Amino acid sequence: MTSPSIELLLDADATINLRSLGILNVLIASDLELSFSSHVFENELSSLSRELQPLRDERRAKVRSVLTRTPEHRVYRELLRERCVDKGEAEAIAWCRANPPAGERFFVTDDDGARTASRCDPVAISSAECVALLVATGRLTEAACRGHLTVWDDASKQHGRPKKWRSFDEDFAGLLARTKQRLGLA
Repeated sequence: MTSPSIELLLDADATINLRSLGILNVLIASDLELSFSSHVFENELSSLSRELQPLRDERRAKVRSVLTRTPEHRVYRELLRERCVDKGEAEAIAWCRANPPAGERFFVTDDDGARTASRCDPVAISSAECVALLVATGRLTEAACRGHLTVWDDASKQHGRPKKWRSFDEDFAGLLARTKQRLGLA
């Protein structure tokens, strides 16, 4: 049931949240194409460079850049002027709008402003929806998912935890169904 050609463009906060849940390793081991904006990769995730640089060197992760004096750079500047996103998010959104995906592309961010600013181009999903996407496409079993997300049952442990999350048993089935429907996987 694995979906063909899916790119995940990861924002810094989502990457850190997914790493803390142990999901980043699942993403790395999967056939999904991982990418980062250059600002996120080189600045916001510099503390993870020992983990991420080998992926870039092996061409298993791509770094996406917006060049100055291009139409996408104008979009980037406009997003920054609106003050709804930071540099990494603005660069990711601008790059996506200028570069249509070969397959499906999802911008993984836990920032509400970035999800609003993307205006569905690219489709923005949260860390939680990213985990549900892994289950929906057969890249992670629900049992393994439970092991990764039980930390969310403790409300003090955030790591990308949805605001209304109560427990895995009460909330994951609904998250999975909503994600499948929203992403056209139902």
